[in-house]
Amino acid sequence: MRPPLDSGTVLILGACSCLGREIARQLSRRARTVVLVAPELGPLEALRAELEARNPTLGVILLLCDVSRPGEVGEVLAELLRQFVTVDELVNASATQEGALFARQRWGEIERMLLANVLTPLLLARRLIGPMMARGRGGILHIGSGAGQLFLPGAATFAATQRCLDGF
Repeated sequence: MRPPLDSGTVLILGACSCLGREIARQLSRRARTVVLVAPELGPLEALRAELEARNPTLGVILLLCDVSRPGEVGEVLAELLRQFVTVDELVNASATQEGALFARQRWGEIERMLLANVLTPLLLARRLIGPMMARGRGGILHIGSGAGQLFLPGAATFAATQRCLDGF
């Protein structure tokens, strides 16, 4: 059996981050289609042009999404269904970080990090893993930060959200 990546569809969240962009470059060599997701269109279009120049037969879908908004994440999945796109591999390279002492952080900042860094990866895994299991193929790569292993007083919430998914 071929790995799901070979000639499959890869969904990459955080595709315009440094790591997400490099993962898109690497995986686009083997994938049939890459779905690039980020909050801004400009960097996505530049990445699409680069990937298509390297591999003219590659299908590239661009979708906008703020991963701290679960409704937008749901819309990404709904749009893929509308386009009859089956996700073979999920790569979550997105994360939100806002540094401040925990006691001084606004609740909105804390909530945004929890949604982006904990809820979104779990939501995506929950929605995609069932169909992957039914097909007998698929994979999920969640990229976290070493911050979950460190004592970071100025980034305690971020470190905690990274630690939450260590066993995921």
